[in-house]
Amino acid sequence: MINCRFVCLLTLLAGFVFVFPLAAESPQAKTEKFGNLPLVFEPNYGQTDSSVRFLSRGDRYGLFLTETEAVMSLSGPTPVMLRMELEGQNPHPRISGSGAQPGTSQYFKGTDPSKWQRSVPHFLKVDYQDIYPGIDLTYYGNQRQLEYDFTVGPHANPKAIELKFSGTDRIEIGDQGDLILHTKAGEIRHQHPRIYQSRDGREVPVDGEFVLLDSGRVGFDIGNYDEGLPLVIDPKFIYSTYFGGVGPNGDIGIDLKVDAFGTTYVTGYTSSKDFFATNLAPASPGGGTLDAFVMRVDATGSTVLSAMYFGGSLEDEGHRIALDDLGTSTLPGIPLRRIFRL
Repeated sequence: MINCRFVCLLTLLAGFVFVFPLAAESPQAKTEKFGNLPLVFEPNYGQTDSSVRFLSRGDRYGLFLTETEAVMSLSGPTPVMLRMELEGQNPHPRISGSGAQPGTSQYFKGTDPSKWQRSVPHFLKVDYQDIYPGIDLTYYGNQRQLEYDFTVGPHANPKAIELKFSGTDRIEIGDQGDLILHTKAGEIRHQHPRIYQSRDGREVPVDGEFVLLDSGRVGFDIGNYDEGLPLVIDPKFIYSTYFGGVGPNGDIGIDLKVDAFGTTYVTGYTSSKDFFATNLAPASPGGGTLDAFVMRVDATGSTVLSAMYFGGSLEDEGHRIALDDLGTSTLPGIPLRRIFRL
């Protein structure tokens, strides 16, 4: 059962560890399905710090996008906050979500209904226009990896792109061209970037790699390419490869049910917290160390139809879901269909 004064955390925590038996499908299969869910990005309607424009949740990491940096809160045995800034960027780029999704998130924070956030939209991507002159930036991904594409317009200068990381002990480039960030939690890698141009409907690879600059900055060394066409630089950040297991910020799915339409309902608890403050102290909106969640995923396992988080001053856990064939709760006091229509 759920013990809560309504408080919500962040959206879409799909890297669950399942601890219950399933007759038709194994826990591992369900976990794999949720792990393949795309990242969804929410505009900040007051869910977190006002400097954040969009936020997202992946498998044991949270992503917070401000005007000038991407902040990742990484869970594991030793939680880490990693910041990526763009040196010399436009301080006020145009930022928008794209790829609108049917799902929404609901936030119930505190006891004042006027401060709750309802029907917060989901997007597949976040676009930064003119992050540098003639260069756009797009974030997207799935639960196990995050990608960020720089689209360099015709005759724009890719050498303007300079990445600066904080929250690392050391940065190096590996033998395979990966950018390796050494942190207190271990290695974090940005894979060797895929660089290409589109010509006549096909991708044309372009040679290029990460390069270390002075003062710990990172840039890109690009080979010959057609400067009259757009150039795409596509690094890939894979987090779960290097942070195995569930650390202190783990997410546990305790019960799962599937209705007659194949829609999946999951409940459990999460210890992941809100936006990390600059002093590395995580906010704790629920007061307790655990908060309950209820999530609804479509029959294909590819879309989150709704995600809700509840909490209070104590530890809050969702332990059981009971549904009829139409997806209506049969547990007294938990009207799931009414909740999901909020």
